[in-house]
Amino acid sequence: MTSFAIGLIAILTQGCGEKTEIETVKPSEASMTIPTPTEPSPFAPPTPVVSKLENGAQLWLLEEHELPVVVFSVVLSGGASQDASDKWGVAELTNQMLLEGAGDRTASEISSALYGLAVDVGVQTTHQHTVLQVSAHKDRLNEALAIVSDMIFAPAFTETDWNRVREQHLAGLEQSRQDASWVASHYAPFFLYGAEHPLGRSVGGTPSTVKAIGLDDVRQWHASRLKGANTSMGVIAVGDIDAETIAGLVNTHFNQFPTVSREDISVPAVVDTAIPASAKTVLVDMPGAEQTSIRVLVPSYKPGDEREIAADLAGIVMGGTFTSRLNAKLREEKGYTYGASCSFSTGYYGSHLSVRTNVQTKATTEAIADLTAVLATAQSGFSADDHNKAVSAYRGDFIQMAGSRKQLASEMVDLFRLKDPATIWQTDLTTSQSVTPEQMQATAELFDASRGVTVLVGDAKVVEPMLIEAGIGFEKVLIPE
Repeated sequence: MTSFAIGLIAILTQGCGEKTEIETVKPSEASMTIPTPTEPSPFAPPTPVVSKLENGAQLWLLEEHELPVVVFSVVLSGGASQDASDKWGVAELTNQMLLEGAGDRTASEISSALYGLAVDVGVQTTHQHTVLQVSAHKDRLNEALAIVSDMIFAPAFTETDWNRVREQHLAGLEQSRQDASWVASHYAPFFLYGAEHPLGRSVGGTPSTVKAIGLDDVRQWHASRLKGANTSMGVIAVGDIDAETIAGLVNTHFNQFPTVSREDISVPAVVDTAIPASAKTVLVDMPGAEQTSIRVLVPSYKPGDEREIAADLAGIVMGGTFTSRLNAKLREEKGYTYGASCSFSTGYYGSHLSVRTNVQTKATTEAIADLTAVLATAQSGFSADDHNKAVSAYRGDFIQMAGSRKQLASEMVDLFRLKDPATIWQTDLTTSQSVTPEQMQATAELFDASRGVTVLVGDAKVVEPMLIEAGIGFEKVLIPE
């Protein structure tokens, strides 16, 4: 037996049959001291460099050369707000078709080519724009953009692809409409703004509007939005790339736009937000639902309102973190939900406060009362501790954003779409540092649920009698078919 084996047996058998004393070491006073938090490290959000490309398109660029990866977004004009009233979903379906056959490749060949390049390509439909985002190694970006160029300028739009895409979309739509939480979130804007308002329209359409869309509608819609690059295209890039390289890529792959004037482009006018005269509660029946999904939407500040940052900070206190007032009441104290939150949604066509929670069906009316009461606490003001936590969380969101190239690219797309200045991140962060608790309280009216709509999606057979007993006025409604 080796000396190593003998030593190992000795260690394993030590103490067998005899008592071994273990020395106890008392921790020192210094080791028991609770660490004191240090001051936050200096942080400034990045500022994109904005320039104009040779074809007239605007370029937003953030260079980050630590990794050889680029997130490259092409923003085209045309979104859900251009859908005809009887064909909601045409923009979304058209954009889904862009990921199918294009150029001399079939849909499966494009999928294989992107897989082989280890490239991720996605498409997003907003109310105003279409965003094609590419994430790739910088050495493969040229090949990836050649494929994306075909998607934009030479989509195949075949009957086979169209039939598959529309059927899959319809199936997904029908399935989603059986989900109370999805229905509440997706159709709450419809009940606040109405069908004629751009924000009231369903980006994905409804079963009846999707069935009314034909392949010719898709072809015509796509052709009509391919206007001159100077009026209908933006390029947003984050990563290991420079403006000169981007200019070369754009000249190579995106020089096929027809030359038109801005007057040739039709963009729906901004309309006033439809504000109910008094509290409005609507109930959507979801037979057998085990929970009631609650959404409260309240119209908020208009673009340029000096209260915007103060409202965002107040929103963090009310429902923006795990320790928020809404979560503390509905989850921690009452225990009838996994979580409750709220935030402000800001866009070209309007802004609103959105409050979100799903509660046990038996607690529906109690949850409504508690939620409304919590929102009303904004009238009582915000403590110094509330203020400090909100400012810290607001700053933390910027830090988190700066750590992700995809998130930076997505946020830059929004700046471009909303025509915000490139310095707005720094401006907003600086402004947040000077907002006072009193300024936060001055936004209390934005949390008044009686100015908006409360949408309930649940089992009406159970929920309806509870609402009547609680004296809550409501209207039983159907979601758009």
